[in-house]
Amino acid sequence: MSRRKNTRAEESSSEEEDDDDSSEEEESSSDDDSSSSSSEGDYEEEEFEEDQDYDPLAETLDNLIDAVVDYEHPSEGWEIVRQWLRNHGIDETKASVEIKGEFDTTALHVACRNMPPVDVVDIMLMAAPDMIFWADSFGWLPLHYACANGADISVVKLLLGSYPDSTLTTDKRGRTPLHFALGNVEVPPTAALVKLLAGKNGESAKWPDENVMLPIHYACAYGATVEVLEVLIGAWEDSMTKTDSKGRTPLHFAMGNADRPNSPNVIKLLLELLDSGGMDVLDEENNIPLHLLSTKAQTVDESNIDARDNIEKCLEIYLKSSEKTSIEFLTCIQNMPEWLRDVAVIHPTVQTMLNTKISSRFPTMILMLDFYFLAAVIGAFSMTSLQSIDRRFNELNTTADSSILMQTGMGDDVRFRTGAAFTLGICYLQVLAYLKSILIDFAVFVSGVVYVTTRLVAFVMCLLITVLAFAQMWFTLFRQSTECEFAMEAKAPALNATNTSSAMDDAMYYYDDAFLIPEEEVEDCEPSLDYPFCASMWFSIYKVYTMMLGEIDESIFRWNTLSLVLFCIFFLLVVILLLNILIAIITDLYGVITNERAAIVFWSNRLAFITDMDLVTNGPWKKQVEKFFRLSDDDDDEKSVGAKDKVEITWERIAWKKLIECFDPEVDTNGFGMFFYVPLRIFISMFLIPFWLLLGILSAGWLWPPQVREGLFVQKVSIPDDSGQVQEAERRIEEVEDLRNVLAVVQEELVEEFMEDRKEMTMMKEQVHNIKRELKDEMKNIKQVMTSLFEVQQQSMMR
Repeated sequence: MSRRKNTRAEESSSEEEDDDDSSEEEESSSDDDSSSSSSEGDYEEEEFEEDQDYDPLAETLDNLIDAVVDYEHPSEGWEIVRQWLRNHGIDETKASVEIKGEFDTTALHVACRNMPPVDVVDIMLMAAPDMIFWADSFGWLPLHYACANGADISVVKLLLGSYPDSTLTTDKRGRTPLHFALGNVEVPPTAALVKLLAGKNGESAKWPDENVMLPIHYACAYGATVEVLEVLIGAWEDSMTKTDSKGRTPLHFAMGNADRPNSPNVIKLLLELLDSGGMDVLDEENNIPLHLLSTKAQTVDESNIDARDNIEKCLEIYLKSSEKTSIEFLTCIQNMPEWLRDVAVIHPTVQTMLNTKISSRFPTMILMLDFYFLAAVIGAFSMTSLQSIDRRFNELNTTADSSILMQTGMGDDVRFRTGAAFTLGICYLQVLAYLKSILIDFAVFVSGVVYVTTRLVAFVMCLLITVLAFAQMWFTLFRQSTECEFAMEAKAPALNATNTSSAMDDAMYYYDDAFLIPEEEVEDCEPSLDYPFCASMWFSIYKVYTMMLGEIDESIFRWNTLSLVLFCIFFLLVVILLLNILIAIITDLYGVITNERAAIVFWSNRLAFITDMDLVTNGPWKKQVEKFFRLSDDDDDEKSVGAKDKVEITWERIAWKKLIECFDPEVDTNGFGMFFYVPLRIFISMFLIPFWLLLGILSAGWLWPPQVREGLFVQKVSIPDDSGQVQEAERRIEEVEDLRNVLAVVQEELVEEFMEDRKEMTMMKEQVHNIKRELKDEMKNIKQVMTSLFEVQQQSMMR
């Protein structure tokens, strides 16, 4: 419906309200139902008559064009516009086009805003050719509207044909039509359109807006295709390195909008054309392009799978481009959301950089000091705890402390020994945690154990219930049985012999086991019971547990058929079935942690450690110290930081390499070489290398050569096993993309030809229509002439 239609509907609704008010006034003198029904019937008839009387051709041209979007099929609305243009002459059309509406827009502006057919725009330009130069209150020409709303390229060609210089005409914010076309996300521009708007010499591609943003910045920000980007780069190659008012390059904008479908290919093209120095350019906020990708990834919802896939592809392409050395690079990865950081840390580029960082002096020193401190804590606590146990209950102090200890019940040292044992266990767990942080093999193993253990809760509960059930059943069967009575009779003499000892001996034995040692032989610490099910429930559980681990003794079950059957069921259910299920579960779960999560956990921990080390070594204090001692200029900070991150060829590396080369088997040791190299090798291996290694140990790795630090802390870079398949898949994807691009170009050419043919058909249709109208007019004239001649002939005959 048109706007006029909506206006009529509003008028009819107001009339309905008036009728309702009048019907309410008549309620006092007439029946309510009859009056309301009659008013509703009158309103329905009135509305129907208004709809029947509405004529869209009575609208003004700008309202008629603006109402095109209200139709389900816009072609129907444009057909009405064509009919309006046929029914009005050139002068009336010109007057309608030149009428200024809201924001000083004309009918031509409104038409270009609604993706018009080329024949309609052609007729409007023929009627009012000066309107092509008219700008609205925002400085927008009709070409700006056409480019901003995705008008057909034939319309753009028509507008440019009437005003060629409009490609460089800017609005009040300094934007050209090319800026508007590249900023259209709903209808992205084609390469042909961009080439047309850029001009023959690419002048429009060099034009910045008020924020110093070039068209290539718009293309990267709004997800233009690679073909469009190639056109812009071909028009002005230097535009790839140009920055806007905030210091951001096109790569910044492409990485900041990595969730768009075309962003991976755009980033790939930019990285292929840029040199290594242009990949990590800092903007005015000291952010590299990767920081914008990280910021964008934090805003992507978990349900948006396609956007996450595009971001991961962009990250992969960025990491493959070249070796990264900047400090900001690791900081950006650390600030990524977990799902994206897991992808980054297992990439070979990131792992190589982490290996380079971990083998430098300061991180090596921190790791070595951690190991020294841990070893010192374990050694010191072990010695002090043993000495405390020995000295606390020394026989020389027993008499003085006996009254206090016997009254408080703390005369036994079991509690202290238990606490000391648990503390030592925790210390050794810290050793495992330390090895896990520096060696990936330990990380895989420890992570596997933790992962498997946390996912065996259901199995452990089932196994525990089974052990308790069998222990309870056997303990119940053995109660007051002949086997237990026989066991108690055999044990009675030993108990009587023990009870014959004097109370004084028992008291002295309990009083100090270090001062008075009993004459009996010390029994084994592990209880040995022939009939555990006759003793207590705890011994029953212990026996069932040992049976599950393989300590099978079926002789104690032969006295009773049911107990023997339970033994067979236990052996089948627990020993054979459940334990094999346990092996299968552990194998499956350990494979998962080995193949997927172990490397991610290890490299994530290393990333966090290296990031902390970088913050310490390159913190604000460093600049203040350098400035205080005038060690370097402030202008060279960025260069010095970048140079520090690279692998330096120091004298320690060269010296260690020369020492190792002396042991090269290809070195000739026969003849004169035997008298020179053999003593030299002995001296190096027995004195020089051990002395150098000892200096490194004393200095916490600071004086070690780089090769030794790398040998200790550098881990193998993980390469996916299916890299060949991935490359083949990527190659096929690229071929499909190339074929798709070729098809797209062919489609564009066919569409252009079709539009040209359609334009010609429309023009022919207009010509036929004009000819028919001229013939109709001529026939009317002929009819009038013939009528006049007939009348003259009749008059002559009457005379």
